[in-house]
Amino acid sequence: MSRSLLTFLVFAAFAAGAFAYPRLVWPPVEAAAAEPEPARQRARGPARRRPQRRAAAARIDYSNFSHSTAAHRQRSCQSCHTIPTSNWSRVRARDEAFPDVADYPGHDSCLDCHRRQFFSGARPVICSVCHTNPSPRDAARFPFRNPEERWAAAPKKGAGESEFVTRFPHDRHQDVMAGLDPGAPLRGFGFARASFVARQGGAAAEPLNSCTVCHKVHEPQGKSDEQYVKAPPEAPKKDGLDREEPFWFKKGTMMTTPGGHASCFSCHWQEGGVEPLSSRCDQCHTLLTAGLKLQLDLEGADAEPSHPSVGGVLGERMLAQWKQRRVARFNHEHDRHRIACTSCHVAVTAASRVNSDTLYVPIQTCGRCHGAKTGNNSRAILAKEVAGKKKDESFKCTKCHVNLGDVPAAEIPRSHTAMIE
Repeated sequence: MSRSLLTFLVFAAFAAGAFAYPRLVWPPVEAAAAEPEPARQRARGPARRRPQRRAAAARIDYSNFSHSTAAHRQRSCQSCHTIPTSNWSRVRARDEAFPDVADYPGHDSCLDCHRRQFFSGARPVICSVCHTNPSPRDAARFPFRNPEERWAAAPKKGAGESEFVTRFPHDRHQDVMAGLDPGAPLRGFGFARASFVARQGGAAAEPLNSCTVCHKVHEPQGKSDEQYVKAPPEAPKKDGLDREEPFWFKKGTMMTTPGGHASCFSCHWQEGGVEPLSSRCDQCHTLLTAGLKLQLDLEGADAEPSHPSVGGVLGERMLAQWKQRRVARFNHEHDRHRIACTSCHVAVTAASRVNSDTLYVPIQTCGRCHGAKTGNNSRAILAKEVAGKKKDESFKCTKCHVNLGDVPAAEIPRSHTAMIE
């Protein structure tokens, strides 16, 4: 073999090994596997982060309907509620019936957004909002809130507290009622005039305010000898201050408040009525918010709703009003209390909604008749109560109060003592 042929074969073998094994190439290169991880990342650029899974969205409870849901608030009342509903002639007696909203919205108002929930499972959860037992064979539903008297008498009420508060500007209505002729007929469904004192000789003997057009004495005693709504187990005894122990609910304590659409549609009917028309639900019904939440069980309220003399006597609406009273024993039918309503309810004409503001009565209004410093009659009752509490810590101020008569002498409100000082 010649030297040139041998040289060629050696070179060819070396080249083949270089292609088969890269480590043999010159100059030698560090193995990529031995390179530190951060260095590799710097050479390749920033590392890609693995995509993080989004937090699961909060599950919606479709068994509870809320008007405050953002999607529901964007819709008008008329987009869901039919005015009037087809059952308006059946929910009230024939002579008292009038076109009204007295039933739940139809399925069409829900299907636009909730078609998927409507056809989910044999018994869709969303159906339990209205139906007592969701089933193709059972169409029974919870009672609708209107008419109010029907709702109050229903054994199953479904939802609890209403989501709305009623806007009622007393100042505007007082001006209207003050101009009414007591003997003139009213158009529409009409008001039932309820005066404190029966009219004699055709003359109106009620006070010169318009409150008695809508408000009347609840369970009046009149000329009856029975002063209690429910007979007590034994006649309460009176002490030296003409106070009765224990408390027992008396007739004439409460005043009625018109409820429902019947009293409003007299003037605000949607066909030729007074603005706002009955078709504008949002003008009277304001959605409750955190700042407008009604507190029926106010701290410092004086009433005792669980008392046996109250059970079955007061309706749902009236019981809620009694819970807010700071003086639960006040009797509207008492002879000396038959005065103009706004003489005591001084805040009512400035109130724009129906809540505790309209029931609030400053004790200074009581002091005009009961704030005398001395005396043996009711004119000095406030001074007697305060003196009794200061003399004996166990003394209970029960002439006016039911639950607030146990305050220590040191905590007697300044508003009470200021009037007798």
